Amino acid sequence: MPSYDHIKIGIDYTGKKVLDGMRVSALYIYKDKKGNDFNNLKYDFNKVNVSHFALVLNYSF
Repeated sequence: MPSYDHIKIGIDYTGKKVLDGMRVSALYIYKDKKGNDFNNLKYDFNKVNVSHFALVLNYSF
């Protein structure tokens, strides 16, 4: 079974003064293969070299 590396980076910000009640969250995820994939595409396809970025804005009244 091949191995994978992954990185997760998350940032949260809570607004102050004028932006009171606002919260911003950002998340970045990356996954890459580590080592041998045994020349089999089922270990690579939709499993490695994948990145995702999400930005969430919440505002409370």
